[in-house]
Amino acid sequence: MVQIGGVERWRGGRDRRGVPVRRRPAGAEVLRHPHTLAAYVGEVEDQTASPRPDAKSWRVAFVVSLGICLLGSIDAGAGPARCHQVRPGDTLAAIAPRYRTSVEELLRLNRTGRKAIMRVGSVLMLPPTLTNRPLFATPGRLGRESATAQGDGLSRMRNDRMTSRFRRSGLLVAIPAVTRTYYVAGVRTHLRVARPWVRIFVEHLAAAFHRSFAHRLRITSLTRTRITQLALQQTNPSAAPADGAVQSTHLAGAAVDVSKRDLSDVETAWLRTVLHRLSRRGLVHAVEEFGEPHFHVMVRRGYADYTRRHGSPVLLSGC
Repeated sequence: MVQIGGVERWRGGRDRRGVPVRRRPAGAEVLRHPHTLAAYVGEVEDQTASPRPDAKSWRVAFVVSLGICLLGSIDAGAGPARCHQVRPGDTLAAIAPRYRTSVEELLRLNRTGRKAIMRVGSVLMLPPTLTNRPLFATPGRLGRESATAQGDGLSRMRNDRMTSRFRRSGLLVAIPAVTRTYYVAGVRTHLRVARPWVRIFVEHLAAAFHRSFAHRLRITSLTRTRITQLALQQTNPSAAPADGAVQSTHLAGAAVDVSKRDLSDVETAWLRTVLHRLSRRGLVHAVEEFGEPHFHVMVRRGYADYTRRHGSPVLLSGC
């Protein structure tokens, strides 16, 4: 084991192809140079650190997911879509009451004839349902989040120099200040970074939200260093600690805050519905804060793997 730039590296042998293999114990994070990422087969951190897919492939994947079970239009209720895969013996008359809707509504949502939508294997879009149940914090929440970050092998950012090293290595990626579907407010440029899977989550969530409401999401916090977290505690007594077993997951670059200011009741319910769903799947830890109204979301490393298998899961409901 050697120390390079304050980060431990473990030496290993070579695999059958002669490719160098570097291994590390669970819980330790390895900092790598971006041009040598592909050479280290045995490392855990960070298989999603490469630049995001090109715009064309991302659009294709997103359109495919939309074609399966995303919202057909804003008129469909501006909520996360649900879907039903047609099985042998299914009829519209039987499906409609099961989901508390009508045959006419199913035909309207799916915009096609009865025969076409009732082919075995086809996917019916169902009326969206929203929950207005807040994401209240539960006892031990900070400890669970911190333990999850530890289990994912994520280092905490001590200072700006460490953040810069992680960005150069690809372990943190830049978040654009302004896009068509979201914008970042109140975050200094050098801290406008996050783990690669957090950026994927932000892009998915914002694109789905924008499709439903034609509004942009407002992102108010991303990665923090220990120094910035200590400063935040001086002005916000409810801020998570910068040290110890319950330190903020913003220090790991794995959390994002989405502002609730200026959201309508329906928009807030939409976000609650999506975040409840992703929380149940173990893809995020999400909680609402009401003093400075926002959703705090810690995104799990597995979110990126999940989206590679299923496209955007933000609006999927298990079909």
